[in-house]
Amino acid sequence: MRLLPSCVRIVAVLVVGCGGEDPAPSAGAAPAAATASASATPTPSPTTTATSDRVEIMQLATDYWKAVADDDSKAACELLTPSEQKHFERKFGSCPKAFNFTAAQRKGTGDWRAGVVTLDGDRARISTVGDSGGEEGPDLLAVREDGKWGIVRTVAYRRAA
Repeated sequence: MRLLPSCVRIVAVLVVGCGGEDPAPSAGAAPAAATASASATPTPSPTTTATSDRVEIMQLATDYWKAVADDDSKAACELLTPSEQKHFERKFGSCPKAFNFTAAQRKGTGDWRAGVVTLDGDRARISTVGDSGGEEGPDLLAVREDGKWGIVRTVAYRRAA
């Protein structure tokens, strides 16, 4: 039953992300600005930046789950923000060592990929879906650091607010 809401959210993201041109007004039609009331709230539209951020974040999450499933701790670490990599280096001696401690928890992640991306400025929450399209794994969190998106822990996500 969770499949339907997930599909609806995925379709909503795809529809919002689709570009295109507005159709030309028909002959005799009043311009939109003339027909809208002065007190009407403008409809937000996705920006090119928001769309490209979502695409980049979806690829980041998909690459992260692939690295995790392949037990490629070096590749997984490279997908973290630089500050997160430094955190794990300080705590465990190296970032890849941190992933080695949690190897058993990563079984069964091979078909996970990015679902819905929710942007909040320089922060993003990414749902995790499986091959069926249904939500399967935990949400991933990402932050834009030094102009580039990277995966972060919850505490780093909150700090970025």
